[in-house]
Amino acid sequence: MSSPPRIPVNALDVEKYVFLERDMILIFWLYLSHRRLEKQLITASPTRLHGTSLPLMQRRLRTMEVEASCGYVVGWLMANLPGQADSLAQLVVRCHDLDRVNAMGHIDANIVARPMVSAPWNSGFTAPNLHKVTTFAHPGLPVTLASYNNVRSLTINFPNELVFVDPSHLLCVLALFPDLTHLHIDGAGAPAYDLQLPLILAPHRSFSLRSLEQLTLRGIYRELLIHFITHARFPVLVRLELSHLPHFHALPRVFAYLDQSAVAPRLQTLCLRQLGPGVFLAVLPHLTFCRHLLLREASALDSTQMGMLNAPHGLTGTWFCPKLAVLEVAEAPLVTVETWRSVVRGRNELPANREHVKPLQVLTVFHESRLRAMDVAYFSAQVPVFNWTIPRREQESRLSATLVAQ
Repeated sequence: MSSPPRIPVNALDVEKYVFLERDMILIFWLYLSHRRLEKQLITASPTRLHGTSLPLMQRRLRTMEVEASCGYVVGWLMANLPGQADSLAQLVVRCHDLDRVNAMGHIDANIVARPMVSAPWNSGFTAPNLHKVTTFAHPGLPVTLASYNNVRSLTINFPNELVFVDPSHLLCVLALFPDLTHLHIDGAGAPAYDLQLPLILAPHRSFSLRSLEQLTLRGIYRELLIHFITHARFPVLVRLELSHLPHFHALPRVFAYLDQSAVAPRLQTLCLRQLGPGVFLAVLPHLTFCRHLLLREASALDSTQMGMLNAPHGLTGTWFCPKLAVLEVAEAPLVTVETWRSVVRGRNELPANREHVKPLQVLTVFHESRLRAMDVAYFSAQVPVFNWTIPRREQESRLSATLVAQ
């Protein structure tokens, strides 16, 4: 059996501990005030790991990072954390081997054969000041998280679209987190077949995420997206970000639910990234709560869709986003300057409309082309804060081209 990693004499001053696993070799990095202090290696075969413990000196340990396989290596590490880490504030657990997918789109059989982490981590390990956790999704994730309910910021990464987590079980556990303010769930992107499958949801049971202020859902599969939002209440949620949204048929249900004042009474900021065709039109009727609208990487957005904000609609004369005060749109080259003029004209310039719709206070557009001086003057006169900016990637590209030319 391999010996545990040797701890230096001044280990009581170690503030950061990094654990990496590469090809069954464990690499331990110890940091003293963000300065690399010492490196340790031990073989991580199952026979060598059995019975081994981690003699961490935890008086000042503030950060712990783990990058390893999703199988027994992480299970062993997390099950062998000893004692109490009073100063530990951040725990990061990353999975790397489930990212390897063969050419046929299936996970390597050797990876599947490894047992997933399904048991709770060592209940003997306590970290009363652990407020920020990043971990990967696995079937036993809700059980694992139950040991760390004092977390304030939680990030869950899905290694690929084949990993399934029971949404009800996850919500049930998160509802027990009294101080959780930031939640980020990063999926592997919705698979194409997700669009054709019938929608199957569990019986309705409502949970309250009573302290959650910011929620980010990126590329998660359809059932998790809909179930997570429509089975929860968000009494203090102020910001919602959704990314990679190809399945627009499901989104009206999500936003119709959020648009109820009893569900998310403080929600006012919505950020949508990488919208699929038709997504914006599908959700517009359900954004009466929205005061700040951020549309990022919006290449599918065109003038027809954006123009829906410039006038009331239907027999009832309903305005979309009637409370909208801040509008930011990035990378939407299909939206013309004339369309932006029509939006500002309808919401800011015509006095008759102000009884039914709030005027824009801030308009920011990231566009690859420059704006004429006459257009700059018009927008600046109508909108208190107006910005027309070249996207950062375009700026970097132009700078590189200039340097090469020189």
